Amino acid sequence: MTKDLELLANISSVAGSIAQGDISRRIETPTKNPMLIQLKEDFNGMKDKLEASVGKDISKILVKNSPNAHNLRDKSDSLNEFVQALIKVSDSQSNNI
Repeated sequence: MTKDLELLANISSVAGSIAQGDISRRIETPTKNPMLIQLKEDFNGMKDKLEASVGKDISKILVKNSPNAHNLRDKSDSLNEFVQALIKVSDSQSNNI
């Protein structure tokens, strides 16, 4: 369970870096949870495709396309909030064990 929480914290941190324009970071924390492995692989795959399309630093693109920048920040913030909620649920479930 601790590794799962570490992974969720890693996802939250990486999502925060996206909001700052850095898409070079990847989720690295190992886990044995099949659902979290899939989430990690999907998230990193999405970032691989994005990085291949626009490069490692999207802040320059975001400045040029400010309406899109705001939308990306909102989505990144939403993802970060979702991961934080997952961490809270995981914490409460581990306390009930």
